[in-house]
Amino acid sequence: LYSETNARTLWDNYTLSSLNDSQGRLWVGTKTGLQRYNRLTDDFHRIPQDWNKGIPKSPVHDIFEDNNKNIWIATSVGLHKYLEREQRFEHYRPPSIVQGEEFVVTGIEENSRHGLWLATYSGLYEFDTINKRFILHPLEIDSMAEHRIHVIKSWDQKDLWVGTQFGLYRYHVETGEITAY
Repeated sequence: LYSETNARTLWDNYTLSSLNDSQGRLWVGTKTGLQRYNRLTDDFHRIPQDWNKGIPKSPVHDIFEDNNKNIWIATSVGLHKYLEREQRFEHYRPPSIVQGEEFVVTGIEENSRHGLWLATYSGLYEFDTINKRFILHPLEIDSMAEHRIHVIKSWDQKDLWVGTQFGLYRYHVETGEITAY
């Protein structure tokens, strides 16, 4: 549990996400940061809260490992990729989002082109991991005026399930067709 006086605990007790990665490491995202559990010492390593090696202080909404064993972090300040060899993170935001502006990423799924689908408060994005490019996929739903997507789940690479404050939708990737449930 969190302890203000012990840096080997969680950043706080408000847990939002977790991932047990392919190397057996447990990553935990809380309301104020990211940490990794160390099985040998039975404690947590807090990821630095900065733009240089770590991730800025922010809620960690999702932690995802892709088929290439890359660790991706969804936060309220963007998308982040862990660079294992360098022991640091790369940070990504669409160029249309100016520095200092909020870009809340709440969910991550991999697509068939080895890119990523991103649930964001700005809508549904696809992130091209090779060219490091964001592609917005407008969802034509009247009730989604705010376009806040809270969760996405992939269904056989042809459909995405999209959860919003207005309900659950199925997005057919090839046609762009949306079905409300």
